[in-house]
Amino acid sequence: MSDNAERLFVTVLPSRLGLGVLRTLIELAGVPDESAEGTEAALCANMGYACRMAQDTEVPDEVAQSIEAKVMRDGNGEVDIDSMADGGGDLSGLIQQVATIADESRIVCYLAGCSPGAWSAFTAAATYSIHQNLIEKGMPKSKLLAASDVENLLRLGYMIRVLDEVTGLEPTPRPK
Repeated sequence: MSDNAERLFVTVLPSRLGLGVLRTLIELAGVPDESAEGTEAALCANMGYACRMAQDTEVPDEVAQSIEAKVMRDGNGEVDIDSMADGGGDLSGLIQQVATIADESRIVCYLAGCSPGAWSAFTAAATYSIHQNLIEKGMPKSKLLAASDVENLLRLGYMIRVLDEVTGLEPTPRPK
């Protein structure tokens, strides 16, 4: 992971919409938000988010258009998150789409402009870094997520950043 991605990881979180998508998908996976596993899941996704932020690649039109089709905007062209939460737009379809694309490692590699080997190297380094950080903070090794779960969450975070890019939503500053 580049130094820029590491810097971003400690300073930003996804937008309000991105955080909502992330929390929903973590909850649907049966992981309590306030649990140690929920914290680790969020950290993993945020690392994937930072990785995408550190890149300078365009989102392909077909991906951008499929995301945009599910978003509700207000009269000023801004994403209307409150209306989407109340049933406007296609929030559930958007959540499903982000999850589906994130499940396809070949699509994420394509979006990242890297080979599967390069993505695997990033995943291994990120997994090690996250696990070491959590162990240092007192989490028992037996509670750590499996490497395959970390990889899935990294891809999910990557796609949440793609969602934020397409919708024009800015990341949220990480609380200090």
